[in-house]
Amino acid sequence: MIDSPSRKWMTPRTKVVFGIAFIEGIIVWVGDDLTRWTVFAIALPFIALWFAWGRNSGRAAIRNVTWIGAASQALALVLVILAVILSWLALALAVVLAVLALLFLFSDRGGRR
Repeated sequence: MIDSPSRKWMTPRTKVVFGIAFIEGIIVWVGDDLTRWTVFAIALPFIALWFAWGRNSGRAAIRNVTWIGAASQALALVLVILAVILSWLALALAVVLAVLALLFLFSDRGGRR
């Protein structure tokens, strides 16, 4: 069976990255101890380590481990940023709906008094 081009990017290390990011996202979402800033503090050293040492290493194991660490932390960082944006979007949508509801209520000129 021939793999389709869309499945070539789903390597075992990519699956590990998604698994780590998913678990970290659940822990941040459920737990009170890990905040969004903690995710930033964890992600930045992993990403810096990969750029400074891992990507140019002569050993494949070091390249793979640092890539998995950096990619999973970068993905967790994206999840946190999306959570912040979506929470603001939900708040903005609630404000818009409240304003529309108030406009509808105050502009109603029903016949009943």
